[in-house]
Amino acid sequence: MALAFLILSVSINLLTEWVFRPYNYLFARKISELRTRLADSIKKINSAGQSPDRNLDDDLIGKITSDVDFVMWNLSGVIGTIVPNLLMMAFAVVTIVYTNLLMAGISTLLLPLYFLVVRKYSNDVFMIRMEERRTFSRIIKLSSDVIDGHSDSNLFDGTLRSWNKVMYRQITIDRVYWTYALFFMGFGPIVLLTIGVHLVNQSLLSVGNLVTIVLAANNIYGPIAAMVWGFALLSQTAPPAKRIEETLDTT
Repeated sequence: MALAFLILSVSINLLTEWVFRPYNYLFARKISELRTRLADSIKKINSAGQSPDRNLDDDLIGKITSDVDFVMWNLSGVIGTIVPNLLMMAFAVVTIVYTNLLMAGISTLLLPLYFLVVRKYSNDVFMIRMEERRTFSRIIKLSSDVIDGHSDSNLFDGTLRSWNKVMYRQITIDRVYWTYALFFMGFGPIVLLTIGVHLVNQSLLSVGNLVTIVLAANNIYGPIAAMVWGFALLSQTAPPAKRIEETLDTT
Protein backbone atom coordinates (compact mmCIF):
# COMPACT_ATOMS: atom_id res chain seq x y z
CA MET A 1 0.00 0.00 0.00
CA ALA A 2 2.80 2.39 0.92
CA LEU A 3 4.64 1.66 -2.36
CA ALA A 4 1.47 2.21 -4.40
CA PHE A 5 0.95 5.51 -2.61
CA LEU A 6 4.48 6.71 -3.41
CA ILE A 7 4.18 5.70 -7.08
CA LEU A 8 0.85 7.51 -7.47
CA SER A 9 2.18 10.64 -5.76
CA VAL A 10 5.14 10.84 -8.15
CA SER A 11 2.85 10.16 -11.13
CA ILE A 12 0.50 12.99 -10.17
CA ASN A 13 3.38 15.48 -10.04
CA LEU A 14 4.86 14.35 -13.36
CA LEU A 15 1.58 14.24 -15.25
CA THR A 16 0.33 17.64 -14.10
CA GLU A 17 3.47 19.30 -15.50
CA TRP A 18 2.34 18.30 -19.02
CA VAL A 19 -1.39 18.55 -18.44
CA PHE A 20 -1.02 22.23 -17.57
CA ARG A 21 1.08 23.10 -20.63
CA PRO A 22 -1.97 24.15 -22.73
CA TYR A 23 -3.12 26.37 -19.87
CA ASN A 24 0.29 28.08 -19.76
CA TYR A 25 -0.05 28.80 -23.48
CA LEU A 26 -3.52 30.17 -22.79
CA PHE A 27 -2.24 32.48 -20.04
CA ALA A 28 0.50 33.80 -22.33
CA ARG A 29 -2.10 34.63 -24.98
CA LYS A 30 -4.43 36.23 -22.44
CA ILE A 31 -1.63 38.56 -21.31
CA SER A 32 -1.54 40.12 -24.78
CA GLU A 33 -5.32 40.25 -25.02
CA LEU A 34 -5.66 41.96 -21.63
CA ARG A 35 -2.97 44.48 -22.55
CA THR A 36 -4.90 45.26 -25.71
CA ARG A 37 -8.11 45.81 -23.74
CA LEU A 38 -6.31 48.09 -21.30
CA ALA A 39 -4.76 50.07 -24.15
CA ASP A 40 -8.18 50.47 -25.79
CA SER A 41 -9.67 51.65 -22.47
CA ILE A 42 -6.92 54.24 -22.04
CA LYS A 43 -7.43 55.46 -25.62
CA LYS A 44 -11.15 55.93 -24.93
CA ILE A 45 -10.36 57.90 -21.79
CA ASN A 46 -8.01 60.17 -23.74
CA SER A 47 -10.40 60.60 -26.69
CA ALA A 48 -13.20 61.56 -24.32
CA GLY A 49 -11.09 64.40 -22.98
CA GLN A 50 -10.70 62.75 -19.59
CA SER A 51 -6.98 63.41 -19.48
CA PRO A 52 -5.67 61.78 -16.29
CA ASP A 53 -3.56 63.71 -13.79
CA ARG A 54 0.15 62.88 -13.44
CA ASN A 55 -0.27 60.39 -10.61
CA LEU A 56 -2.96 58.48 -12.49
CA ASP A 57 -0.89 58.60 -15.68
CA ASP A 58 2.08 57.08 -13.82
CA ASP A 59 -0.22 54.37 -12.50
CA LEU A 60 -1.61 53.47 -15.92
CA ILE A 61 1.78 52.60 -17.33
CA GLY A 62 2.34 50.19 -14.45
CA LYS A 63 -1.02 48.54 -15.00
CA ILE A 64 -0.43 47.88 -18.68
CA THR A 65 3.25 46.83 -18.42
CA SER A 66 3.48 45.13 -15.02
CA ASP A 67 0.14 44.38 -13.37
CA VAL A 68 -1.11 42.29 -16.30
CA ASP A 69 1.91 39.98 -16.13
CA PHE A 70 1.68 39.85 -12.35
CA VAL A 71 -1.95 38.75 -12.45
CA MET A 72 -1.77 36.22 -15.27
CA TRP A 73 1.44 34.43 -14.28
CA ASN A 74 0.39 34.35 -10.63
CA LEU A 75 -2.92 32.77 -11.62
CA SER A 76 -1.01 30.21 -13.65
CA GLY A 77 1.16 29.50 -10.61
CA VAL A 78 -1.89 29.24 -8.35
CA ILE A 79 -3.53 26.60 -10.55
CA GLY A 80 -0.28 24.71 -11.04
CA THR A 81 0.30 24.67 -7.29
CA ILE A 82 -3.15 23.97 -5.90
CA VAL A 83 -4.49 21.31 -8.28
CA PRO A 84 -1.73 18.64 -8.05
CA ASN A 85 -1.32 19.18 -4.31
CA LEU A 86 -5.07 18.92 -3.79
CA LEU A 87 -5.07 15.59 -5.64
CA MET A 88 -2.14 14.31 -3.57
CA MET A 89 -3.80 15.41 -0.33
CA ALA A 90 -7.10 13.77 -1.26
CA PHE A 91 -5.42 10.48 -2.11
CA ALA A 92 -3.42 10.62 1.14
CA VAL A 93 -6.58 11.12 3.19
CA VAL A 94 -8.29 8.23 1.40
CA THR A 95 -5.23 6.07 2.11
CA ILE A 96 -5.42 6.82 5.83
CA VAL A 97 -9.18 6.25 5.87
CA TYR A 98 -8.63 2.86 4.25
CA THR A 99 -5.90 2.05 6.81
CA ASN A 100 -7.45 3.34 10.03
CA LEU A 101 -10.59 5.46 10.36
CA LEU A 102 -9.62 6.93 13.76
CA MET A 103 -6.25 8.11 12.46
CA ALA A 104 -7.95 9.58 9.39
CA GLY A 105 -10.18 11.68 11.62
CA ILE A 106 -7.21 12.87 13.65
CA SER A 107 -5.25 13.73 10.49
CA THR A 108 -7.93 16.20 9.36
CA LEU A 109 -8.20 18.08 12.66
CA LEU A 110 -5.37 20.49 11.79
CA LEU A 111 -6.74 21.37 8.35
CA PRO A 112 -9.01 24.22 9.55
CA LEU A 113 -5.95 25.92 11.10
CA TYR A 114 -4.41 26.25 7.65
CA PHE A 115 -7.48 27.99 6.30
CA LEU A 116 -7.49 30.41 9.25
CA VAL A 117 -3.89 31.28 8.38
CA VAL A 118 -4.83 31.84 4.73
CA ARG A 119 -7.76 34.07 5.64
CA LYS A 120 -5.70 36.23 7.98
CA TYR A 121 -2.90 36.49 5.44
CA SER A 122 -5.33 37.51 2.69
CA ASN A 123 -6.71 40.33 4.79
CA ASP A 124 -3.27 41.61 5.80
CA VAL A 125 -1.57 41.37 2.42
CA PHE A 126 -4.19 43.14 0.31
CA MET A 127 -3.32 46.75 1.23
CA ILE A 128 0.41 46.03 1.27
CA ARG A 129 0.41 44.60 -2.26
CA MET A 130 -1.90 47.38 -3.49
CA GLU A 131 0.58 50.00 -2.24
CA GLU A 132 3.51 48.06 -3.73
CA ARG A 133 1.85 47.94 -7.17
CA ARG A 134 1.17 51.69 -7.15
CA THR A 135 4.73 52.47 -6.11
CA PHE A 136 6.18 50.08 -8.70
CA SER A 137 4.12 51.77 -11.40
CA ARG A 138 5.66 55.06 -10.35
CA ILE A 139 9.13 53.52 -10.63
CA ILE A 140 8.41 52.38 -14.19
CA LYS A 141 7.37 55.90 -15.21
CA LEU A 142 10.34 57.53 -13.49
CA SER A 143 12.68 54.98 -15.09
CA SER A 144 11.40 56.12 -18.48
CA ASP A 145 12.19 59.70 -17.47
CA VAL A 146 15.73 58.63 -16.54
CA ILE A 147 16.21 57.10 -20.00
CA ASP A 148 14.81 60.25 -21.65
CA GLY A 149 17.29 62.36 -19.68
CA HIS A 150 14.83 64.57 -17.79
CA SER A 151 14.49 62.78 -14.46
CA ASP A 152 14.36 64.12 -10.92
CA SER A 153 17.02 62.14 -9.02
CA ASN A 154 15.53 62.96 -5.62
CA LEU A 155 12.07 61.85 -6.70
CA PHE A 156 13.41 58.63 -8.24
CA ASP A 157 15.50 57.76 -5.16
CA GLY A 158 12.60 58.58 -2.83
CA THR A 159 10.23 56.35 -4.79
CA LEU A 160 12.72 53.47 -4.64
CA ARG A 161 13.01 53.90 -0.87
CA SER A 162 9.22 53.85 -0.58
CA TRP A 163 9.05 50.64 -2.61
CA ASN A 164 11.73 49.06 -0.42
CA LYS A 165 9.77 49.89 2.72
CA VAL A 166 6.63 48.29 1.30
CA MET A 167 8.56 45.19 0.25
CA TYR A 168 10.08 44.85 3.72
CA ARG A 169 6.52 44.68 5.08
CA GLN A 170 5.57 42.16 2.39
CA ILE A 171 8.59 39.97 3.11
CA THR A 172 7.91 40.07 6.86
CA ILE A 173 4.27 39.05 6.55
CA ASP A 174 5.22 36.26 4.11
CA ARG A 175 7.75 34.86 6.58
CA VAL A 176 5.33 35.04 9.50
CA TYR A 177 2.52 33.13 7.80
CA TRP A 178 4.82 30.71 5.98
CA THR A 179 6.34 29.83 9.37
CA TYR A 180 2.86 28.91 10.62
CA ALA A 181 2.32 26.69 7.58
CA LEU A 182 5.67 24.92 8.02
CA PHE A 183 5.00 24.42 11.73
CA PHE A 184 1.70 22.69 11.06
CA MET A 185 3.37 20.63 8.30
CA GLY A 186 5.78 19.16 10.85
CA PHE A 187 3.38 19.08 13.80
CA GLY A 188 0.71 16.97 12.08
CA PRO A 189 2.86 13.87 11.36
CA ILE A 190 4.36 14.07 14.87
CA VAL A 191 0.89 13.98 16.40
CA LEU A 192 -0.12 11.03 14.21
CA LEU A 193 3.11 9.18 14.96
CA THR A 194 2.66 9.67 18.72
CA ILE A 195 -0.92 8.45 18.69
CA GLY A 196 -0.03 5.66 16.25
CA VAL A 197 2.74 4.31 18.50
CA HIS A 198 0.26 4.23 21.37
CA LEU A 199 -2.21 2.28 19.23
CA VAL A 200 0.53 -0.14 18.18
CA ASN A 201 1.43 -0.73 21.82
CA GLN A 202 -2.24 -1.43 22.49
CA SER A 203 -2.29 -3.89 19.54
CA LEU A 204 -4.93 -1.72 17.85
CA LEU A 205 -2.73 -0.87 14.87
CA SER A 206 0.00 -2.80 13.04
CA VAL A 207 3.48 -1.36 12.51
CA GLY A 208 3.02 -1.64 8.74
CA ASN A 209 -0.18 0.39 8.85
CA LEU A 210 1.50 2.98 11.05
CA VAL A 211 4.28 3.39 8.47
CA THR A 212 1.69 3.79 5.72
CA ILE A 213 -0.19 6.41 7.76
CA VAL A 214 2.95 8.45 8.50
CA LEU A 215 3.99 8.39 4.84
CA ALA A 216 0.50 9.43 3.80
CA ALA A 217 0.44 12.17 6.45
CA ASN A 218 3.52 13.74 4.91
CA ASN A 219 1.49 13.96 1.70
CA ILE A 220 -1.34 15.67 3.52
CA TYR A 221 0.49 18.41 5.38
CA GLY A 222 3.22 18.98 2.79
CA PRO A 223 0.72 19.56 -0.05
CA ILE A 224 -1.47 21.60 2.29
CA ALA A 225 1.50 23.86 3.04
CA ALA A 226 2.10 24.19 -0.71
CA MET A 227 -1.58 24.99 -1.21
CA VAL A 228 -1.30 27.68 1.46
CA TRP A 229 1.40 29.25 -0.69
CA GLY A 230 -0.88 28.90 -3.72
CA PHE A 231 -3.67 30.72 -1.90
CA ALA A 232 -1.13 33.31 -0.76
CA LEU A 233 -0.27 33.95 -4.42
CA LEU A 234 -3.97 34.27 -5.14
CA SER A 235 -4.31 36.83 -2.34
CA GLN A 236 -1.41 38.83 -3.76
CA THR A 237 -3.02 38.70 -7.20
CA ALA A 238 -6.24 40.34 -6.03
CA PRO A 239 -4.86 43.93 -5.68
CA PRO A 240 -3.39 44.24 -9.21
CA ALA A 241 -6.49 42.51 -10.61
CA LYS A 242 -8.63 45.14 -8.90
CA ARG A 243 -6.44 47.90 -10.31
CA ILE A 244 -6.88 46.53 -13.84
CA GLU A 245 -10.63 46.14 -13.32
CA GLU A 246 -10.94 49.78 -12.20
CA THR A 247 -9.38 50.96 -15.45
CA LEU A 248 -11.52 48.69 -17.61
CA ASP A 249 -14.65 49.82 -15.75
CA THR A 250 -14.02 53.50 -16.58
CA THR A 251 -14.99 52.93 -20.22
